[in-house]
Amino acid sequence: MINIIIQIIEKSVFAGVERNTLSFSNIKILTNSNKITKNINNRFIKSLSNLSININSTKVTITQKNNKRLISNNYQAISLNLIRIKNNLF
Repeated sequence: MINIIIQIIEKSVFAGVERNTLSFSNIKILTNSNKITKNINNRFIKSLSNLSININSTKVTITQKNNKRLISNNYQAISLNLIRIKNNLF
């Protein structure tokens, strides 16, 4: 008699949350255009007004957006065309 043990290993990489913290059921919820709110315990928060860094707990809402440009499965970043205007004040 042969016993087969199947172990499911769930790996996930999503922006804004710690690696491997989303389960497959969470990802299925995201694909149905829903939102997930995760509690992040140790998040570094920088303040530019008084140049301080604090470690606080925070909540992050994760959504799926399908409007990213992919060419051959590579993300194409948005490029901005900047118009240079001469300063005619002087």
